[in-house]
Amino acid sequence: MLFSFAINADPCHLPTLVKLNDDGPVVRVILIGMKTSGYFDFIGVMHDPAEGEECIAAEHGQLLGDDPSRF
Repeated sequence: MLFSFAINADPCHLPTLVKLNDDGPVVRVILIGMKTSGYFDFIGVMHDPAEGEECIAAEHGQLLGDDPSRF
C-alpha cells in the first residue's frame, strides 16, 4: 500500500520510506520497478510500523510504502 499526497501533477523523485514485512523476490521486484520509474527515491527501510510513522510525522519522507505480510 502507498500513502501519499501530491500537489504537483507530475511528481518525481518523492522521498520514500519502505516498511518491509517480507524481503522475498516478489517484493524486491516491485521495489526495483518503483525505483527505476523515477517517481521514487528510497531514503530508508523500516521493519517496525511505528518507526515509519514517526519518520513521516518528522517529515523525513513524503511517502511510506508497506508490503503486506506474506505477499
